[in-house]
Amino acid sequence: MKLAKLSLAAVIAAGAFSVANATSLEDAIKGVDLSGMVRLRFYNNDHDKKGSADYNRWRGSSIFKFTIPASDTFKVHYDVLAEQNARSNGNHFTSDLTRSGLIASHLFLSYSDAGLNVIAGRIPVVTSVTAPGYGEPLGSGVVATYGLGNGFTVAGAFVDDIENINLGATGADIAGGAVLYSSDMVSAQLWGYRITNILKSDVTFSVKVKPMAGLTLAGDYATSKSDATGADNHTFWNLSAAYAANGFSGKVGYADTNKHAGAIVLTDDAALGNVTGQQDYNVANLTDASTWYARLGYQIDSKTKIAAEYHSTDDKVTPAVGAKDNDRDEYVFYGYYTYNKKLSFRAYYSVLDYDNYDNKDNNQLQLQAVYKF
Repeated sequence: MKLAKLSLAAVIAAGAFSVANATSLEDAIKGVDLSGMVRLRFYNNDHDKKGSADYNRWRGSSIFKFTIPASDTFKVHYDVLAEQNARSNGNHFTSDLTRSGLIASHLFLSYSDAGLNVIAGRIPVVTSVTAPGYGEPLGSGVVATYGLGNGFTVAGAFVDDIENINLGATGADIAGGAVLYSSDMVSAQLWGYRITNILKSDVTFSVKVKPMAGLTLAGDYATSKSDATGADNHTFWNLSAAYAANGFSGKVGYADTNKHAGAIVLTDDAALGNVTGQQDYNVANLTDASTWYARLGYQIDSKTKIAAEYHSTDDKVTPAVGAKDNDRDEYVFYGYYTYNKKLSFRAYYSVLDYDNYDNKDNNQLQLQAVYKF
């Protein structure tokens, strides 16, 4: 969306240019592009865990992305992410100050010419082991890709002090490289990483094949080794088949991890290992567990869609004395409505059921509205 005079970008531009600068306000904001989203979510959690009360939660999230062209090949990017949270506490709502306010910002320079694309600065970290989109990890560094032609692309990255990861480490740096391939029938990605203080090595491979119209076969394999002395390799693999025709869509799959504890993904929202479900969805970092999963959807009309998901996880880790295993099932029912190309709605109801622990069961309702611009 191009910005007009006296817009939000104009206010920002006014603060960025001193009186001594001869650039007019109109010229300063000329060509500036604004994109992003505003999202509102409501959650209701109803669970049986002893000592934990049921609760409601309201969550507002937004991201504003300013893209400022400096030349035909260089652009300046400034992204602002903000979050507001409130949740019930007995009969009262309280603001969750630890998860509210300005949560992150990106400021980086991009270069694009002759197949070479580079971003450098305070950047979002989007890889096979991190979450794409809002709230992804961020850090200071450089990422470059180069198109070799014939569908091949190579990539390299180094990022200092990565933030917003789930593994609890701070001050971690990530260095990695990738080879990517894409054609009408086949797409594949091979990534390799070294993550200080967390993983000595992390290698992931994903492939998708479309042998016929509507049918997609996919496979993932990943192996990693912890920085811990004497650690064994943790492995994960996943196979799935999806088919869509005449408004119906379906997907079935199976995922498995080996008996050695470890980590593959840095965030639970990473696409790798994210099979189905809303409460128990990423299985790549589980130890000695296998998961069957399925999804069925139907497009009622151009604006309305419904879907249902199911997955069953078999936790094969030997429980401690007096404990039970963590076998579990999750059922999720969805409704989607697209009001227009910018505004959409989604609702789901998820039932998480543990076979041997009734006090871990949880039912979750989520209502969501998203406006994109």
